[in-house]
Amino acid sequence: MGGLFSKKKEEPAKTSRITERDRAQLKLKQARDKVVQQRKKLAVIIDKERTAAKEFLKKGDRKSASTLMRRKKYQEKMMSTTEVQLENIELMIGKIDEADMAVKVVQSMEAGNDALKSLEKELDIDHVTEVMEDAQELQKWAAELDETLGTPLDTSDVSDEDLLADLDILLQEGDMDVEEKLAQDVADQLPEAPETTPNIQQTQEKKETKNQHKAPQLVAA
Repeated sequence: MGGLFSKKKEEPAKTSRITERDRAQLKLKQARDKVVQQRKKLAVIIDKERTAAKEFLKKGDRKSASTLMRRKKYQEKMMSTTEVQLENIELMIGKIDEADMAVKVVQSMEAGNDALKSLEKELDIDHVTEVMEDAQELQKWAAELDETLGTPLDTSDVSDEDLLADLDILLQEGDMDVEEKLAQDVADQLPEAPETTPNIQQTQEKKETKNQHKAPQLVAA
């Protein structure tokens, strides 16, 4: 029951975003629309009065024609007045738009200044100077390191005689290697020795047996 009679919570009123400048622009635009409508009506009235004046002249009623022409002149004067009013309203709207743009530019610049101020607090000039000095020192060290690594090694303590002696040793080692290789090639080309030595006695017996077969047999008398 308490829920039925409880009052609803009032929602907070929404803050209106319409400014005085917006209201002024709205009024000016409404006035401009009214002036434009009035000019259209005046143009229609002037055209009708001109046409009616011609009809009266055709009928010979110059008095009525003159009255209509006088009213037409008055309407044309009002048309000129509305034209000036319209130009003033358009000019005023343009000025407000320019001022509004200028305000937005200033606000943007203020926001930029605030951002720069916060960055200025974060970036101390002494700290920036120290960082730059450290960077210059590191660049100088890197340049010296590149120069040192690019310098050829110093071999001035090695004489030409020592170098020639080392070359002779290398040549002798090279000749010995060639001779050993040739000897190995010759050894590889020789036939292999038999694994067992032939029996001399067996060889002699084979020869005697062969000779006996070759001797002529005597024929009995």
